[in-house]
Amino acid sequence: MSEPSTVNDQITDAVAQVRHLIAGFEDDAGKAIALQVLSHAVGLAIYNAVAQQQQLYTLRNAVTVAAVKAILASDPERALSFAEEALSDRDVVSTLNGLREVMEDLSGAFTAGKPGSGETPPNDG
Repeated sequence: MSEPSTVNDQITDAVAQVRHLIAGFEDDAGKAIALQVLSHAVGLAIYNAVAQQQQLYTLRNAVTVAAVKAILASDPERALSFAEEALSDRDVVSTLNGLREVMEDLSGAFTAGKPGSGETPPNDG
């Protein structure tokens, strides 16, 4: 009797049947069947890799479009004034702190007015 395993009984039966089938063939025919199964599995793996790559390209394009849309919708004069405020000092630490504050302000402006935020977007006009 075989030892208990975590593999489903149907799977072990299928493997046993394939072994029995291959054992009935000549040695070369058994190797051919095994190689055909192996090539099919490799083909499926390559297909899955290509499909994943296509999905990543689609996602990358969507992110790029969203970023370009946000850039085009922004006010260039406001961005320039933020940059001038942040870069007015020659001190690197204060410049970095200023940039961090600008990024936090921008992050707050982007999250304001979204559903669930409880805030309304600032009215610049």
